[in-house]
Amino acid sequence: MALWFDLLRLQRQKGNVGLTLPFLLGASRTPPGEVVVAEEIGYGQFWGLFEEMRDETPTSHVVRIARCTTLHQPVAALYSRNETMNLAEAIASTAANRLNLFVEHRYRGSGKGPEVVDALWDRIGSYVIRGAFSHNDGEYGPFSSNDLDFISRAARDKEFDR
Repeated sequence: MALWFDLLRLQRQKGNVGLTLPFLLGASRTPPGEVVVAEEIGYGQFWGLFEEMRDETPTSHVVRIARCTTLHQPVAALYSRNETMNLAEAIASTAANRLNLFVEHRYRGSGKGPEVVDALWDRIGSYVIRGAFSHNDGEYGPFSSNDLDFISRAARDKEFDR
C-alpha cells in the first residue's frame, strides 16, 4: 500500500476521520516535511497523490475529500467501499474499473479531473510550498514531533503489511 493509504488507515484506527492534503503531501517526502519551494514540483506531487487516490485505492475502500467540520479544511478520509457515497461527487478513474475517489462539490472547481486538482491546489498550494503541512490551532505550520512520530508509525506498520 501507498503511505497515504496507511496514514489514512492509521488515522481511522485512532478514531479520527481524515488528514489534510498538505499533511499527506509532506508525509510522502523524503525526509517527511522536506520543503520544496518550486510550485511546479509541489503541484506535480499533488497531482500524483490525486491520481493514486483515484486509480490505486484498494478495492476494499474509497477516499473522500471533504471539508473537516473541526479544522474547516479539506481532508482526505478513508471509508469502507460498502459505505454510501454521493455518486455526484465521484471522480471517474481512467485506470481502475471502479469509483475510488469522491470530492465534495465545494472543492471540485468546474470539472472532474484537472479542474478538481487546480481548485484544491488553489486552496493548499501556498502551504505546501512553505512546508506548512500540519494544521494546528487554526493555521498550517511545520510538522511537530508528534506528527513525525505518527508518520513514522504508519511507515513502520506498512512494512509489516507486506
